[in-house]
Amino acid sequence: MLIKLTIFDATIMGGNLQLIIESNIVKICGIDFDHYLDNKKILSKEIFEENFSRIIGFVKGCEDYIVAFQVCGALILQTGSSLPVEVKEKILEYTKWELEERFWPKSLIEQRKFCLNELRQKIIDHKSSIPSILTGVVFP
Repeated sequence: MLIKLTIFDATIMGGNLQLIIESNIVKICGIDFDHYLDNKKILSKEIFEENFSRIIGFVKGCEDYIVAFQVCGALILQTGSSLPVEVKEKILEYTKWELEERFWPKSLIEQRKFCLNELRQKIIDHKSSIPSILTGVVFP
């Protein structure tokens, strides 16, 4: 496991590595990333699911697979895509605070714990075809 981040904040999508992974997943889906940033709804459930095996192949092959599974989880929620049990278990495993606690400065610990727990709970409660967006709450 290798985690090296430039962190913008402690949200699930709040770093340069997350942005790179998100960009690659969007490109796997055949969508221009700049267009996606203008309108994230163009990454639909249908498009995401159509490319799911390639997405998971990419995620599993990432050097920073923990972050990749977190980003994938956020995109599954965003699109309301189906969530296979194996992928759900990996996301839940890789959102445990114990895996990350040594990497976070004290000033961001509470926010990161909140963000990990929010992702975990939404993944646990996820129902296919019902999109859910992470709040991305940034603590003062």
